[in-house]
Amino acid sequence: VIRPRFFSALPNKDSMEEDREPLPDSEVKVLFSSTSSVKSKLKHFIRDTLCGTTAGICGIIVGYPLDTIKVNLQTNNAYKGSLDCFWSILKNQGPGGFFRGMISPITGYWFSSAICFSCYGAALRFQKDSLDEKTTLRHTIVAGVVAGYMLCFISNPMDRLKIIMQSQSSLVKSNSEVYKNTLSCARHIITTEGPRSLFHGYTSNVAKETVGCALWFGIYHALKNTMGGEEDMTIGSRVLAGGLAGSASWSLIYPLDVVRSRMLKEQNIDKPAYTGMIDCWRTSIRNEGYSWLYRGWRATIIRGFPVGAIILSMNDVLLGLTQDFVSE
Repeated sequence: VIRPRFFSALPNKDSMEEDREPLPDSEVKVLFSSTSSVKSKLKHFIRDTLCGTTAGICGIIVGYPLDTIKVNLQTNNAYKGSLDCFWSILKNQGPGGFFRGMISPITGYWFSSAICFSCYGAALRFQKDSLDEKTTLRHTIVAGVVAGYMLCFISNPMDRLKIIMQSQSSLVKSNSEVYKNTLSCARHIITTEGPRSLFHGYTSNVAKETVGCALWFGIYHALKNTMGGEEDMTIGSRVLAGGLAGSASWSLIYPLDVVRSRMLKEQNIDKPAYTGMIDCWRTSIRNEGYSWLYRGWRATIIRGFPVGAIILSMNDVLLGLTQDFVSE
């Protein structure tokens, strides 16, 4: 049989297999190492997200009643103190008044906690040359700033609705119109002022979240090192360190949080009471003196301890329990 020249010029199967050269060992190692690296990063992301979300939701449920008192004291100067605010809310709204607006943070906190802890973990790993490298205070502060900034995209609309709902106790006293629930509040704000209203006060929120997360994680890390280090700490020591970190960080950022609460509370952004953070700061000092900077501070410090203790220690414990997941 005479084959045409065209077909005779084509290589046959046997010659192709003979000419094929195997990949060098170095290229094979790079291929498998890159694949395993992607799997490892994905596992760490899933682990950080699930552990942080679980701990965050537990913490917000425990601390929400005290957070309601804090917001009312920050945004309303009609109360004499924390106890007066407590009895006023209980008298006018009943026990449910302390949990007013909780739907917003509960439904959104799983997402914000996921962002916070996953971004924190990713930022920690990004700064290190290897996973075995020891975490330093600088690592935790930088990672905290990154986590706080990324958190603002979801926390601003969520906290704005929460603060508006929580600060309605003064409206109840004057028999003014109040929102029935968080959904009605969101619907009214978006309808009357547009979706951009949900991000009113964004700059003040960025300032509070970035500084707050950096201090929160940084102080917790420093306290753990003081108490014996990561490896030798008991659960009780972690709870104590988390509680102290929560109270200490809130003490340091409290004036920023007061400004943030006043900015987020505004419901008429076309004619705002404050043009920005600096204007809110100056106007409040001019009208109320310097005492407003720490109005509601006691309730916040009390709240900061159990919330910090639960979230930070529970996150550490859950990370320890799921260590095998990322080691496989």
